[in-house]
Amino acid sequence: MNLNLDKRVSDIYKSPSQKIRVLTEDWVNREIYCPNCGRPIQQYPNNRPVADFYCNNCREEYELKSKKDALGIKVVNGAYETMLERLMSSNNPSFFFLNYSMHSWRILNFLVIPKHFFTADIIEKRNPLSQNARRHDWVGCNILLQSIPEAGKIYFVRDSNVELRDRVIAQWRKTLFLREEHGLESRGWTLAIMKCIDRLAKEEFMLDDVYSFEKELGKIYPGNKHIKDKIRQQLQILRDRGYLEFLGRGKYRLEKFKHDEPVAVQPKRQDQLIEEERFIDQLEAEIDEKVKFVEYLPVYDLQAVATSFKEQTKPAVIGWKRMSEKRKLNKGMFIAKVVGKSMEPTIKDGMWCLFRPDQGGSRKGKIVLAECRDIADPENQGSYTIKRYSSEKAYLEGNVWIHKRITLSPDNKDFKDIVLENVGEDDFYIAAEFVCVI
Repeated sequence: MNLNLDKRVSDIYKSPSQKIRVLTEDWVNREIYCPNCGRPIQQYPNNRPVADFYCNNCREEYELKSKKDALGIKVVNGAYETMLERLMSSNNPSFFFLNYSMHSWRILNFLVIPKHFFTADIIEKRNPLSQNARRHDWVGCNILLQSIPEAGKIYFVRDSNVELRDRVIAQWRKTLFLREEHGLESRGWTLAIMKCIDRLAKEEFMLDDVYSFEKELGKIYPGNKHIKDKIRQQLQILRDRGYLEFLGRGKYRLEKFKHDEPVAVQPKRQDQLIEEERFIDQLEAEIDEKVKFVEYLPVYDLQAVATSFKEQTKPAVIGWKRMSEKRKLNKGMFIAKVVGKSMEPTIKDGMWCLFRPDQGGSRKGKIVLAECRDIADPENQGSYTIKRYSSEKAYLEGNVWIHKRITLSPDNKDFKDIVLENVGEDDFYIAAEFVCVI
């Protein structure tokens, strides 16, 4: 990612504010991808009232706010009433926040705050403009960044350091469950508890720690006379959604992103994106629901499948591919490109392949997509791999058995086996089974 602003694009403008707007919008258009699906974003024509950028694949929309030197604790926004109306609508955008150095003309920080983190309590009403102002009595607002839980601040660039694409997308997906909350108040409660947990500033905490915010929460929600019951309910929601882990006896652990640290992979090159676009037949936003898994199958990024299926979240769809009428399709099938030579000649480097969900039962001799924190695949340097599966069992008392050894073997004998010993269920996961090359 190039963090330099291209000052040439603003040469024709005289107004400093116009120059900065053009410079920052140009940079976002060149360098930023959609955090929901990883695809490139496009810029709307100027003066669109709702958003500045959109993703043509998944239809997410984004509004850009730029500030020099430091973002601070609040960012100036537009009209107060308009902002509240947008919070109540279904098409309000997520926000990009950018800050830059006027000395070096470089990006210092760039983050996205998903729209599901926006509630009325993070919007601060400003005083009306004076009677002498051209727009007298107009009331603006500020976005209070310090009121947003840390999980809602997803950095692409932090202190001039570029975050890994996979980590950005994983962080975005981690809180998508908030969009399923019905109503602003319901979502507001969940966000309030997340903010309380942030303020505890520790990975493990007790239920009584969160109870300490009872009076404060009571002031925010004066109509609720059962604050402790509501706290327990919200903790259960966060536990069920994988945000927290319940350790028993009133003790919780903040999951954050401790599982599956992101893989140090490079963003896709332009030629790879072009190849993907040529391969797919329909975009997610265009395809009819009736033909999904009947005539068309989703195309995924293989690493996204490995991590998302384990976390029981949906990987971002790159697009949809029309399949032959001769093949029976089932829910859960998908297509992904396999990169690397370790499975040649069965799967050649760069081939698009058909996968199906793990069928259970014996996997001996099958080619699987496996994810394991102890894996360091020699080709992708990640915690996932496509190999041929075999295992040795150790039998315990009561006809109970465990995997003593799991061997993931390449078909290409120039590569070595990956051998896993005494691996626990939480450390190893079969995401999918290879069906064929298409």
